[in-house]
Amino acid sequence: GLVGTGSADRTLKLFDLKMGLSKPISVMNCTDAVFCGEVLGDLAIAGCGDGNILAFDLNKGGECLYGYGADEVGALHCMKVLPDYSGLLTGGDSGQPLKIIFSGF
Repeated sequence: GLVGTGSADRTLKLFDLKMGLSKPISVMNCTDAVFCGEVLGDLAIAGCGDGNILAFDLNKGGECLYGYGADEVGALHCMKVLPDYSGLLTGGDSGQPLKIIFSGF
């Protein structure tokens, strides 16, 4: 029942569809415009215009846990969590796909 939106105002907003779309339940500040995102359990992951991937803890009010420079050329335009939840695939301005393997979670 949750939906997230990202925009050029450098925010990732999370809405509870049961409560409507008039007020987000969480607003997370990002390093640049948000081009893509995924929700992975208690994490919201944003792909930004500056090539960063940011991970936010939804249990802690959207606190940013970490960031990762995924594209040195520019924006991340797409990302997808792997079907077995072992990692993340990204694509951005560099034209080089990136596979990030989750470990230690």
